[in-house]
Amino acid sequence: MPASAQPYFNSFRPDDSLAKKLVIPFKATQNLILIPLFLNHSDTLWFILDSGVRNTILFRMPEKDSLQMTGSRVLQIGGLGTGENVSVLHTYNNIIQIPGITGMNQDVLLVNDSTFKIKNRLAVKVHGIIGYALFKDFIVEINYPAERLTLYRPSAFRPKGRGRELEFELIDQKPFIEVPVTFSHGKSSLHKLLLDSGAGFSAALFLSGQERKAIGSSGIYGTLGYGLNGHMKGYLSRIEALQLGPYLIRNPLITFPDSMATGKGRLPEYHIGIIGMDILKRFHLTISYPDQKIWLKKNRMFRNHFLYNSSGIEIERPFENLPLYMVKEVRQGSVAARAGILPGDQLVEVNGKESKEMELSELIGLFSGRPHKRLKITVLRNGEELHFRFRIPDEL
Repeated sequence: MPASAQPYFNSFRPDDSLAKKLVIPFKATQNLILIPLFLNHSDTLWFILDSGVRNTILFRMPEKDSLQMTGSRVLQIGGLGTGENVSVLHTYNNIIQIPGITGMNQDVLLVNDSTFKIKNRLAVKVHGIIGYALFKDFIVEINYPAERLTLYRPSAFRPKGRGRELEFELIDQKPFIEVPVTFSHGKSSLHKLLLDSGAGFSAALFLSGQERKAIGSSGIYGTLGYGLNGHMKGYLSRIEALQLGPYLIRNPLITFPDSMATGKGRLPEYHIGIIGMDILKRFHLTISYPDQKIWLKKNRMFRNHFLYNSSGIEIERPFENLPLYMVKEVRQGSVAARAGILPGDQLVEVNGKESKEMELSELIGLFSGRPHKRLKITVLRNGEELHFRFRIPDEL
């Protein structure tokens, strides 16, 4: 039977059949949106709201529940990152409940938790990712500073007063928008970029080394972030501007991932870049998949500086239930590398505060401060405490 004959088969619907909208508080962390949900009547799980994914993905099983899921087949899926494609179990007939709405007969991809390492680099516990399954059924309004998500029935939504209207194209169940990008020396070009609420960075372009050289882009090389297939390396740069409708976003950061992180047939040809939440969070953002439109209105974060981890220290929490932080990587040539900090060092203290008393997001914020900020770091190496002092540079 055609899907159109079963409009509610795998759709989300408000629990109150008369409700025109629902307001859902979310957690904001590392430029990501985390919403609470229940899977097959589980305890509360936290999922990233990700407009860049088609499939709902569970990569962490609940700790206390015996979660019942029905699997049909094993699939291989790919995404950003330098690792191998990930094996997942396609499960079906799941019930997903978000406060005020319920989705019946939902497909969920179950990832082997041991192969998915992103959890060690997030400030809070995250269980999965949800995207198209939710966006297709509602007009979604994101107020990032207020940490509030509003879901509207399409029939009840009114666009008046929501800011400037822009059209996007829904390709493979993902939203793409054409964006003018101005590089150094005023070189400009038009790029079709994915609106990706699950990307914590500002923007990315998947260009070859020759293409990047042609636009005169320089930058620093290192780990850019973490995708479905592991860590993503490449160049981090700063461009003159990026324009969303009438809004000129000046001096944003932009990443140029290596071909290894975007190759191996993982990304289709039309997918040449991303606009992430470090830009999108600066707007009161409303997204309508049914209309293929977004509405943008500047919020109080619009003029915030685009900051990056200029210390060169990448940290992780190897044991989730322990406030213990390790140096995972030190970018070659960075100020931390020159000071002598090494991978495997355990962070003991930063600027006079014990690391065990800090959240991961707070530590990341210290390493991503404004240029010339002073850092005093104590690490434990082979049982010996070592002390380092340096200032955060401005390399871009």
